[in-house]
Amino acid sequence: SVIVSTPSQAQDAPDRGWLDFNFLGVKSQQKLQPVAFSTTLFSETARVSATYPDIEGTGKALEIGAGFRFGPRRSIGAGVHFDAANINQTVGLSATVPHPLVFNRLATGTGVSDILEREDRAVDFLLVYFVPTPSRWSVRVFGGPTYFTVKEDRVSVVNFTQIFNLLGANLVTITAPTVEEDVEGSGWGFNVGFDTGYFFTRHVGVGGTVRFNHGNVTIEDPLTILDTDRTAGHVNFGGGLRVRF
Repeated sequence: SVIVSTPSQAQDAPDRGWLDFNFLGVKSQQKLQPVAFSTTLFSETARVSATYPDIEGTGKALEIGAGFRFGPRRSIGAGVHFDAANINQTVGLSATVPHPLVFNRLATGTGVSDILEREDRAVDFLLVYFVPTPSRWSVRVFGGPTYFTVKEDRVSVVNFTQIFNLLGANLVTITAPTVEEDVEGSGWGFNVGFDTGYFFTRHVGVGGTVRFNHGNVTIEDPLTILDTDRTAGHVNFGGGLRVRF
C-alpha cells in the first residue's frame, strides 16, 4: 500500500526553524557599587571614592534570535538570542583630604560625574521545548547558558581643589573626574524564559517574550587598579516579528 500526504496534512507539519526580531524593555540587575582608593597625603590618609549607581530604570534593547527544531514531532529545539542594551549613568564622587599643615583637620568634598555610558551585550544559548498548540500558535519554554560582555566608562581619577588657611580651615571641592572609556569585561551566566507567537500566515506572525538572564563579569577598575565584579543581565520583556520556516 502507498501512503500519500495530503495538502492539509503537509500544512499542519511542524516547521523546522524560526527567527525572532524583538524590541525589549530591560530592567538591569546592577546594584549600587562603591569603589575606593586610599593613599598617604600630608602624613595622613586621604581617600577618594566613586559610587556606581543602582540602575533602577527600565532601558531599551534590540534582540535577534534564531533556532531549529528536532526530535519527535519537532517538539525540541536549539537556538540563540543576541541582545544589546545601552545604559547612561552618573557616578557619585567623594574625596576626603587632610589639611596640609594642621593635623587631624580632614575635609570631605562630594560631587557627581557627567553622564557615563555603559553597553551590555548578551548571547543566550537556548534549549527549547515547544508546548503543543494549534498551528497558528507557538509557545516556547527555554533556558541555557549566556555569555555576557559589559563595556563602560569608568572614573580613573577623582579630581578636586583644596582651599585652606593657617587657622585650620580646610575646604575640598570636587571637579570633573578623569574618565577611562570602554573598560570591558566578559563572563558566563544563564537564562530562562518563554515566548508566545501568533501567526497570521503559515510563516509570519507576531509574538511576545519574557526572559531572565544573569551573570557576572570581571573588569579592572582604573581607580583602584583592582579586579571588580560587575553584575550583567536583565529582566527582558517585549515583542516583535516572528518568522518560521
